Amino acid sequence: MSLLKRLNELDHRIIFVCVFITIIFPLLHPILIPFPISEYTEMYWKYVTETIPEGSVVGFQNQIAPASDPQLGSGTVLTLVKLFERDCKIISFTLGAESIPLTAKYFEETEKILGRELVYGVDYVRLGLWRDLR
Repeated sequence: MSLLKRLNELDHRIIFVCVFITIIFPLLHPILIPFPISEYTEMYWKYVTETIPEGSVVGFQNQIAPASDPQLGSGTVLTLVKLFERDCKIISFTLGAESIPLTAKYFEETEKILGRELVYGVDYVRLGLWRDLR
């Protein structure tokens, strides 16, 4: 009897138990994978948290597409949080129309993390779509 035929005749409960074990085991015993922090990331973080003077006016260009939001959105929000913690004023603009609603979402998430309301026109300004008008 071939292996495929034997697996086809196997009780489905055994298959479910095997799948359950393969899913639960990594949850109970996580594999620690070291993720190195690149030199560029450290330079960026040092620039945002130490080099920009408190109370500065910062131009913040957001060019994140919806497809890259899960990967880059949290870093954008964290950057905004750190800038607002340093009492910086943000002038935000985008170079693509798809980034406009994401920028609004990032400012809303920043308000939740900071625990205070950001005042439009005082703390930040969103210029929206910024195109070359030559």
